[in-house]
Amino acid sequence: MEGQLPNRAGVTESAGVAGWAPTGRAVIAGVTVVWAPTAAVDPVRSSAYSWLTASERARLEGISDVAADETLLGRYLVRVLAAEAMGCAADAVVITATCPACGREHGRPQVVVPLAGLRAHPTFPAPEVSVAHAGGLVVAACSPTARGPVDGNTTDSSRPRAFGVDTEPVPPDATRHEVATLRAWTQREAVAKAEGTGIVVEHGPGVVARYVLHDVPTPGAVTSLAVAGAGSTSPA
Repeated sequence: MEGQLPNRAGVTESAGVAGWAPTGRAVIAGVTVVWAPTAAVDPVRSSAYSWLTASERARLEGISDVAADETLLGRYLVRVLAAEAMGCAADAVVITATCPACGREHGRPQVVVPLAGLRAHPTFPAPEVSVAHAGGLVVAACSPTARGPVDGNTTDSSRPRAFGVDTEPVPPDATRHEVATLRAWTQREAVAKAEGTGIVVEHGPGVVARYVLHDVPTPGAVTSLAVAGAGSTSPA
């Protein structure tokens, strides 16, 4: 049975599975971030898989069981968040993640606004999403408006700010230096995801300075959120 979410026109639509919720949720700089352990996919596995496109299902077949569960839960969380943002059913949300380099389904996830969606209009572009998983934790994030460029010291408020999220597990006996190293890595990855490039590109200080870096309070993991904004500078 599907849970119920009122959309922006007062019509009731399904979004997620009744009684199921991610382990944690936070709103940081206008971005909604949720997280859950990989095992949390079990109660929603049927719905999560039924929402996948043929390309997404083919992607799952080519990776390990653990990676498949992480990916499946990540796509589930992203769809539920996007449905909340657009006021539509989660099973109507289409996710594409085509890699620009090779064409396979492992690139940056993007939301396709459903043709019947209430926000399928240029004034209301698709929400921006990002997902990360590592060490048994899956993190998904969503901003209610689509990705937009930052131009010098000004940002068009009608367009969204780019953002990305990344996470790494923290060993129980990790030293402060090791945690700091993990944080530096996740911050770098978060910026790379926001830029849509991945780790293949090493971004310089000028690019990083366009983002404000935030810690996400995920237990047992260092999770970083990079949000672009006018005049942003990365923390020291």
